Amino acid sequence: MDKLLSILKAIVKPPVFVAIIAVIVGFGGMGASLVVFGGENILTYIAYAASAYALTVVCVRIPDLIRFFGRIKSENAFLVRYFGDVNYRTRLSLIISLVINTAYTLFQLGLGILHGSAWYYSLFAYYALLVIMRGFLLSSMRWAGDGEKLKLEWFLYRLVAMLLIPMTLALAGVMVFVTGFGRGAVHDEITTIAMAAYTFTHLRILSYPPLRSGGMEALHFHQPR
Repeated sequence: MDKLLSILKAIVKPPVFVAIIAVIVGFGGMGASLVVFGGENILTYIAYAASAYALTVVCVRIPDLIRFFGRIKSENAFLVRYFGDVNYRTRLSLIISLVINTAYTLFQLGLGILHGSAWYYSLFAYYALLVIMRGFLLSSMRWAGDGEKLKLEWFLYRLVAMLLIPMTLALAGVMVFVTGFGRGAVHDEITTIAMAAYTFTHLRILSYPPLRSGGMEALHFHQPR
């Protein structure tokens, strides 16, 4: 019985290099077989079995992966500071989101000029205001906690709040374009992929970090005197 268990363990938990090869062959082979042969083919069923084995190997290795990445998190100086310093994490997130949003805003502007479409110009206005808002938030962090800059900090917070009004109007322009004229935008493949990539990145990376973990203390809100 012990010998059978050891054999089973060796199968589902092979050496690391064997596990990597199994994952590449299993998942890659399944994708390739579906594209080349379709669903009704013996090679596709073999690829399904290989991918199932690869998934089993990955699931068995999950505890080891958690320990591995936990060790990296505790030993890497950047990761220690990133997860331990809320202000640093917030500032870095704002910088990354500002760069990506700026690029996406220019992308919408380029589409508007290229197609001469009010749809893209409305989206450009919306994302441009979002860039300005994030820029104000990033600027305010330089003075966060400084009592002498308190009035300026509160002014920037109010300005960010007021920007929500023109942002709403920009989105309303898109809705008017759809409902009033009965027309929507038909995107080509490249544009669709770019928009999907931006949306996924925004959901996974650019979500405001204090709201996820650490509370709102990173913004250093002050009570008015």
